[in-house]
Amino acid sequence: MTDTSRVITIHAGLPKTGSTYLQQNVFPFAAGGTYCTPRFGFTGVVEALARDARPALISDERLTWPPLDEPQCTHDPRLKKLALLRHSWPDAGLILMLREPWQMICSHYAQYLHHGGTAGFAEFHRQHIQPEVFYLDRFLERILAQRWRDLLILDHRELRADPSSVIRKIEMFSQLRFRCPQAASQSPSNPSVAATGARVLRICNRRMAQHYARRQTPLARQRTRRAVRWLVQSGPLKFLNRVGKPVIEAHDIEPLKALYGASWERACTIRAGLNQSG
Repeated sequence: MTDTSRVITIHAGLPKTGSTYLQQNVFPFAAGGTYCTPRFGFTGVVEALARDARPALISDERLTWPPLDEPQCTHDPRLKKLALLRHSWPDAGLILMLREPWQMICSHYAQYLHHGGTAGFAEFHRQHIQPEVFYLDRFLERILAQRWRDLLILDHRELRADPSSVIRKIEMFSQLRFRCPQAASQSPSNPSVAATGARVLRICNRRMAQHYARRQTPLARQRTRRAVRWLVQSGPLKFLNRVGKPVIEAHDIEPLKALYGASWERACTIRAGLNQSG
């Protein structure tokens, strides 16, 4: 049986909204509680919670986001897993971080390039992006339908502008305190690149694609990806990095803003309404 009297908080992303930063630089320094991530399954999470009766924080952005390369996939399969956690811990609180859809897609494309992708943005968007997934107003409506006892929705822009204010909100919500290092590094694992850098990176990926064909072991693929990332992060192409700059051309960004703009505005309205009612 699960202990429903304890304070349990679930941080479920969304991905590309600072989840890695929080998981590396904030959550591990929880004082007076337990932090765990079900990266390799929930068995370890259940065991950790069974050993420690203090307040607990569970963080895994995969609970809300399907893989981009999964065809015809929507939020629903992942939200079913989140619903199971809601059923196991009825009094648990849920933390979400929202970000403008077009910025999330840019970040996904940057990660795709850093892991050896060779397609241009138009082809990447056609093959890997399911628009349904990025309609965040519909996503929030599905979350609200699960009737979480407590729900905290944050804005990625606030995390970038003032991380300490976001950390304070998470502390109040989770009843945990985070003894974060004074100089927590916010170095993304897949930093964005400028449009020019993206074109050069695709050329490098095409030249290294033969290594994928000759050596199919996971270790070889990992080494090749590391080599590509080294070229643009620490190697001779690092000058192409422009952290915070769009990875796609401006003429490709405007259609994305038009496609997801209304949905994003409705999502912001839902969040504002929840903040006022809370």
